[in-house]
Amino acid sequence: MTKLLFLVAVLVVAAAVAADAHVSPLPSPPPKAAAPAPVPAPSRSPIVKKVSTFSLKCVIHNVATRAISVKLIVRGQDAAKAVVAKVGQWTAIGPVKVECSVPVVHVWVSVKNNKGWTVKKTFPIKLAEYLKNIVPKCSKVLALTAFEKGKGSEKSLVVKVGKKEVLTVKY
Repeated sequence: MTKLLFLVAVLVVAAAVAADAHVSPLPSPPPKAAAPAPVPAPSRSPIVKKVSTFSLKCVIHNVATRAISVKLIVRGQDAAKAVVAKVGQWTAIGPVKVECSVPVVHVWVSVKNNKGWTVKKTFPIKLAEYLKNIVPKCSKVLALTAFEKGKGSEKSLVVKVGKKEVLTVKY
């Protein structure tokens, strides 16, 4: 009986010491490490960068005696609807969003000849020739002038970009 009392006393003292020391009798298991994240497979496509664009406006001054129709074409697609510039009128196309990497814009011009047929011509405009300091999110203006040259049956429509003649359409 004394042995039993002695054993109970030792257990009570051990419990009191453990409570005073704030030590749990059994250590808690260590936290489990998270599973490693899967490594993404290497991509074969190039890194996608944001496309940098600028705003282009085309101003047309028609000094000719006939109405002309003008349209901008960027990368083989119509950038804007065709605009009709009446006799003696200033007209504008745009603004049109153009990528900074686009070196050439095509301009489509149509005019009626003396027989009433519509003559259509396209010509390229190298943007680097006419526009300086093309930076993203800027706005640029391109000026086109249409006038007539010649007399009588030898009349032709001439289109200038800035001071340079870029297109001649014989009537």
